[in-house]
Order: sequence, then C-alpha cells, then structure tokens
Amino acid sequence: MIQPYLDRLPLVAILRGVTPDEVLSIGATLVSAGFAIIEVPLNSPVPRADGEPWTMPATIEDPASLDEISGALKTRGLPVG
Repeated sequence: MIQPYLDRLPLVAILRGVTPDEVLSIGATLVSAGFAIIEVPLNSPVPRADGEPWTMPATIEDPASLDEISGALKTRGLPVG
C-alpha cells in the first residue's frame, strides 16, 4: 500500500515543532521536492483552540487520504508533485 510512494522517493518527511500556520507551506515545498510521504505529529508548539495540547501523532499511509490531501493542496493553489 505504501510501497509506490516509497518507490518515488524512499524517504519520509517528519515535521516536528511546526505550527499549524506553517505546515501547509512546508508540506507544499516538500511535495514540490518529490516527497510523497509526510508525517505531521499533532503535538504542535501552539495549543489547540480549546487550549489543550495536540497529543495524537498522525501518520498517513492510506493512498486515498494522500489523494484527499493532494486535492486540498491543489484547491489552495499549492503545487503537488
């Protein structure tokens, strides 16, 4: 399931310590550079709107989810490679 993405580039970008405002632009840059797998742990240095910290990690391995994220990036005019 994940192998086709690893075949494109056998690396996983793990974004730690980024804020929610930074993650889309960083993700778009990584996708433009050829990354197909990006992990964004949800323990941002910025708390959620309710003041609670982000605690659950988010690793996306489902190709349908990756397609959904790619579509969202494209909708925002961000490059997807």
